[in-house]
Amino acid sequence: TQNNFITSPTNNDTITVWPTTTTTFYVDVTSPLGCAMSDSVTVGLVQLDVDLSGDSLLCLGENSTLTATVSNTTLQNYTYGWFEEGNQVVGTTSTLQASPTNSTTYSVVISDPNSSCTWTDSTLIVVDNFIVDAGQDTTLCSTDGYQLNGFTDGQGVTIAWDNGIYLDNTTIIDPTMNTDVSEDF
Repeated sequence: TQNNFITSPTNNDTITVWPTTTTTFYVDVTSPLGCAMSDSVTVGLVQLDVDLSGDSLLCLGENSTLTATVSNTTLQNYTYGWFEEGNQVVGTTSTLQASPTNSTTYSVVISDPNSSCTWTDSTLIVVDNFIVDAGQDTTLCSTDGYQLNGFTDGQGVTIAWDNGIYLDNTTIIDPTMNTDVSEDF
């Protein structure tokens, strides 16, 4: 192709083009008897960039405002569609409040109703979801030597008990009390 002029080198009825802007292509066809005809086709290109942003790491119970930023376009009437793990969720604006309870992929699909073109961006929100239980409340006659029965299923977590002066180790989930005291831990 030179100057958007395409000859038919193999007499195929179709060709593949990859314009980077709206482009008009011209074709001249000559029959074996010398008759010539010309035609043109304009291939429009609708451009749009979408960038999805928001918090990508949450603690259980937190939420993130996802924002779809549209740029590099002259379109005015595009629409937003939001998806959570591939399932459409309520949301037709540029933002979505996400409150996942587990790590979840969110996607936004920008649609142009005039061209049927769509653009998509996705983000994974990782939820740090673990259990912590300090153990059952109990009443004792003497607390000296009593072991607190805490539990966590979190891996690599940092443990810090309050009132540590009464515990043999404040950085483990099941410390032993080293004095006789009545306190909340």
